[in-house]
Amino acid sequence: MAFKLVIGDGSLGLWAAVSEVFPEAKQQHCWCHKMTNVLDKLPRPVQPDAKVLLRDIYNAPTREEAEARIEAFKKEFCGRYPAAVASLERDKDALLVFYDFPQAHWKSIKTTNPIESIFDSVRLRTRATRRMRSARTGLYLVFQIVKRSQSRWHKLDGADLLTKVANGVKFVNGKEVVPSKERAAAD
Repeated sequence: MAFKLVIGDGSLGLWAAVSEVFPEAKQQHCWCHKMTNVLDKLPRPVQPDAKVLLRDIYNAPTREEAEARIEAFKKEFCGRYPAAVASLERDKDALLVFYDFPQAHWKSIKTTNPIESIFDSVRLRTRATRRMRSARTGLYLVFQIVKRSQSRWHKLDGADLLTKVANGVKFVNGKEVVPSKERAAAD
């Protein structure tokens, strides 16, 4: 079974390792971080309007509509704030990867914040201990921290669809693509 999705930008330790082991994995960039990056390139008075437009892109029901909304954002801000538009355009494809997965998973795929919160508790406790006697004790400590924190985790919406994703079933705009042979047999 192959990993089908990497959430992140592929340049940080875990993501780089996953990309090396599973080069066919798709990478979804975090919308929360991208929105922050784009808004940072705009003056404060313009940010509320831009945030609404970015959320409209993020919440578009289809990839085509999201792309159209990106174009609308581009037309609105390209002349006055090209750096903001360039930031959004640069990662456009990686921001829209979630449309290739079940719609039930979109909420979890669009942001890395849940993943980061797991590592925040690990980072906090490992920094407090300063150094480990061995790699084995460090690994044990990290395992125990993650094991304890899992009691606060929410179950993934559409967990039953993970088998389909892992088996390579195609999804377009969050809906399963049924091959034409199966569709003809169903009719």
